Amino acid sequence: MAQTDETALALGQRSESGSENGDQSDEDISPTPQNGAVGEQEQSNDVDSPPRLSKKAQKRLLKAQRYQEHKLERRAKERAAKKAKRAAARAVLEEQQAKRSETSTGEGVGGEDDEMVGEETRKRSREGDEEVGRESKRRRQDAVSDGTSATNKQARKQPFGAKIVVDLGFDDKMTDREIISMVSQCAYCYSSNRKTDTPFSALLFTSLNGRTRQRFDLLNTYQNWKGVEWWEEGYEQLWQPTSSSIAPTSIVSSTSLGEDEQMTDATNQGQGISDSPGEHTYTCPVTKTPKKRTTCTKEKVVYLTADSNEELLELDPDATYIIGGIVDKNRYKSLCENKAKEQGVRTARLPIGIYLKELPTRKVLTVNQVFDILVKWVECRDWRKALYDVMPLRKFENVSKAARKAKKKQKEDDTTEQIAEADEEIEESGDKGLDAARASPLHGSET
Repeated sequence: MAQTDETALALGQRSESGSENGDQSDEDISPTPQNGAVGEQEQSNDVDSPPRLSKKAQKRLLKAQRYQEHKLERRAKERAAKKAKRAAARAVLEEQQAKRSETSTGEGVGGEDDEMVGEETRKRSREGDEEVGRESKRRRQDAVSDGTSATNKQARKQPFGAKIVVDLGFDDKMTDREIISMVSQCAYCYSSNRKTDTPFSALLFTSLNGRTRQRFDLLNTYQNWKGVEWWEEGYEQLWQPTSSSIAPTSIVSSTSLGEDEQMTDATNQGQGISDSPGEHTYTCPVTKTPKKRTTCTKEKVVYLTADSNEELLELDPDATYIIGGIVDKNRYKSLCENKAKEQGVRTARLPIGIYLKELPTRKVLTVNQVFDILVKWVECRDWRKALYDVMPLRKFENVSKAARKAKKKQKEDDTTEQIAEADEEIEESGDKGLDAARASPLHGSET
């Protein structure tokens, strides 16, 4: 019996120890967070927390905070200054009104005398105004008689027979910024031709299409330009149709005309001008009205380009000169030269190499500069004077490309130095300002 009790006691202890081991094993089996889960949790915490600002961003934030802190103070000073300015102006006005009041009413015994003096003063003033009016009228009459008035200025102009064509057929080879510059240069050309006393007989803008036309439409002023022809076609229409394309019937019918009429008709045919309705007229794409088209023979057409080997020594009043309407920063070599050669048009260049041999820079000019040089030559008939009057001063500066780059770099360095000095001033404010900036609502809350 005693042995049985000992056996039962041993079994009970064994079961208790087994239960303790079971509890421990259960704890060991319970799932533990893996490394990936811990990484994801840390990453989520990083996403929730605001990003750390760089030193430069903290400086900008501090500067913005300072601006906001002193904003009310600045506004108060501005209001006080405006108030003082209004008060000073009001005081001056009241003082002037008081003086006028004393002058008009008079004071004491001398009031009547003062009134008589005031009346005499007003009388002299009226007489002076009348004299000024008479003198102005005399000057206007003298200007009309001498032909110097604005009305007679147009009548005094003596047009030069040559024609100028600006070829706008390079729309696809320019950037938007270059298109804007090209349209501005066309406006300068028109202005120069209007101001001179010896304008060219005709100013044409051909191949008006694409972005160039759109830019002109945005200006909304070129429709009112006077004495200008706008063509959607190319400048080839200058010599098309030529005299050889006129129908033989028109030549036969001229036999019935008188001798004077035949001579006039032959002259018109030689110049490419005809009275036949619609033959040499076109509908202007800008004004939508029919106009007479300017024509000439191909032999009288000269394309001006810096790539030509022929120097232009004199302007022919019967010739037509074409200027390439392109702003390309010298990207396209011999573009206008090759275009003229393909069409059998003679080319020439301005005599810059003859009269300005000392010019250190390239000899490529803008459209309006070329036009102004031609205008000046017509006025003075001196290439040297025309070139010196129009060429910009920077063309005479012997500055190399490396020197220009060094100057640009120096300017950038100066700007960088100024920024660094401003940053140092902000840093001198101390960490206290940075702490305040971090705590501001613009920075965001930190967790």
